Amino acid sequence: MTLLTSAVIAERLRTEAQTYAQPERRMATVERLISACNAIARGELVKALSSGSDRGDPKLRRITAQNIAEYAKTQGWSGPTRTFLSNRSNGLIEYIRARENEREKTGPESKKKPKTQFESFLDKIEDIETRQYVRHEVERRKQLEQELTIIKNGLKRIPQIDLNTLISTTDAFRSSTTGASFDLSQGQATKDQQSILASLVDRLDDTDALRHFGLKDDAGDILSYSNALVISKSEMEVLRTMAGRKPKN
Repeated sequence: MTLLTSAVIAERLRTEAQTYAQPERRMATVERLISACNAIARGELVKALSSGSDRGDPKLRRITAQNIAEYAKTQGWSGPTRTFLSNRSNGLIEYIRARENEREKTGPESKKKPKTQFESFLDKIEDIETRQYVRHEVERRKQLEQELTIIKNGLKRIPQIDLNTLISTTDAFRSSTTGASFDLSQGQATKDQQSILASLVDRLDDTDALRHFGLKDDAGDILSYSNALVISKSEMEVLRTMAGRKPKN
């Protein structure tokens, strides 16, 4: 019998709990999470928060961090809270999403919602772990795209930086066959543009400035605080060369 994706994740969470400093506390959190998801799937949250013959809010049938936190309150539990469950670093949100995806596929509402092309593609992947990995990578790409948009919007708010010039200058450098012989004074960029680029490099080399923008330096790579790569070490060296700066030791 093939296990559901959530069952695979639950088993992993239980195993990981044994590595915690307080394994019994982590295990209790995992078991409460699973218990709450089961109860919500059975409609117990609807019954607890609805009165009389009222069929209740259909949103209460969804397995979400908010509903799990609400169910915990009805049971008099101290947690888990919505904020705690939604924190990706806790590793619990993945289980919640898997349970909700499985509920939608088997519940009465599934007939009303046609599958997306992506979901249809995932269904063709027989191995559950591979399917979950593909889903995770797609979600990770969406997250990276959102972070890149945030960074671009942040740079646009700095009047000293012309983002379009920076991008076009970088593209011109990449199209050059030999980066070392790239000359910014030969029409590709004006001295003013080179000065602006130098100002940007100085900011990227400034730890305090990086922290202000929600970034950090990790062995030469510029990362977001979620550890997403923003500018690689080699790309930084390219920017330094274009700005007339010496390589950073």
